[in-house]
Amino acid sequence: MTRTRLALLAAGLTCAAPLAVPTSPAVAAVPSVRPVPPVTLVPVATLATGGAEIVAYDPKTQRSFVTEASPATLRAVDLATRRVVATVDMRVYGSELTSVDARHGRVVAVVKSATPGADGTLVLLDARTLRVLGTAPVGAGPDAVVLSADGRRAVVANEGEPTGYCATPERTDTDPEGSVSVVDLRTMTSRKATFTGVPIPAGVRIYGPRATPAQDLEPEYVALLPGTLTAVVSLQENNALAYVDLGTATVTKIVAAGYQDHGVIPLDPNDRDATVGASVTAPGLLGMRQPDAVVGFAAGNKRFTIEAGEGDAREYACFDEQSRVGGTGPLARLRTTIAPPTTDKTYAYGSRAFTIRDANGVIVFDSADQLERLTLRDYPELFNASAGASPDSRSDDKGPEPEGAAVGRAFGRTYAAIGLERGPGAIVLADITVPGQTQIVDLAHQDGDLAPEGLEFVSAADSANGVPQVIVANEVSGTVTVYELRRG
Repeated sequence: MTRTRLALLAAGLTCAAPLAVPTSPAVAAVPSVRPVPPVTLVPVATLATGGAEIVAYDPKTQRSFVTEASPATLRAVDLATRRVVATVDMRVYGSELTSVDARHGRVVAVVKSATPGADGTLVLLDARTLRVLGTAPVGAGPDAVVLSADGRRAVVANEGEPTGYCATPERTDTDPEGSVSVVDLRTMTSRKATFTGVPIPAGVRIYGPRATPAQDLEPEYVALLPGTLTAVVSLQENNALAYVDLGTATVTKIVAAGYQDHGVIPLDPNDRDATVGASVTAPGLLGMRQPDAVVGFAAGNKRFTIEAGEGDAREYACFDEQSRVGGTGPLARLRTTIAPPTTDKTYAYGSRAFTIRDANGVIVFDSADQLERLTLRDYPELFNASAGASPDSRSDDKGPEPEGAAVGRAFGRTYAAIGLERGPGAIVLADITVPGQTQIVDLAHQDGDLAPEGLEFVSAADSANGVPQVIVANEVSGTVTVYELRRG
């Protein structure tokens, strides 16, 4: 039983009774939400790997695969015995190992080139032996990779981050174009979807100094819509999502991610006030959703995505967009941007929430301020805190920073796990069986885990012991923790 569940029972509370969600123009009120069955996350195993950022699981071998970004290292882990069973040095392929996925006895990993602005590499490996089966070129700065359900295709988000904006007008620094690579794993051939000529709708941020839209758009994460040839790619700094046709390897549209209206949805914006968790509403303040992880799932015969609204700012030696609101009052310390989408509003980074959209990008659910309220209630001493820092230390930045996400089935229902990078480093479990009536059912934390980054959902049929699980890679603590989903 998790620490949170014990506290809730002692207080006579349960996460299965959902918090009321304030409405905003972007989130419709949900009438008569039915209670969902109680399910808890229970940590059952933790392994210190030395470095842990992204985690994947292969049901065929029942192994987990964990990335350490730098030095670029891939580890195969048997979590049942809590052992690292194999390690591969990936530095021969580049400077930084950024992502991994696994399925059908095979593993794909992506590595950034050591040459700034150059294309990266996708590496295909055997899941049992970690023998390299082949490589394929991908775009510049690959940041995330996902495998199709049949294991025949890998899709890669190539962020194409600049090396800086310090150059004179001659521009000797490097700012490659962002792109999405579609790799056929049978032939190890790669096609690249680019943003050249794609219409940019209002609300999408294009603001890098001297950058073209194709250079400025920076893919962060990839979701596949089940049963389709559509990928949804988060463009975090741009506060947008791109839709990609995998059959033709083309970007079909870009959708603005929108804003959290903090005139309606409260937030704690101050790290130096007298009260931890002192939430306010602020008319004219909008939180740029800026999604990080995005995951596709099905509900009935419809397709949806769930996104973690972490938020992110561009911060380079010669271009740091961060500023503070300034003045007096509760917003004075809040970080904002020198490149606002409009001049008549104040903008914050991230939504401090997770959001569910339909296949067209229309929001059907947003968790509003539930993440801050839950962590304040259950972990006040760790509320909005950096690792080892005092509570409230990140309230002026992005609050709890929802970053990683995973979706899976358990007990006949569909659940999402969301990792909160700040505060207690907690994992939120939400019942998303009916996406528009999503309910948070548990909030769990394993002492010692810091900054959950990558999450993987394992169904009961695929797990080693027949129990559904969520596997979490924690970047700062370098630990991998297995949580089991249990009823009641």
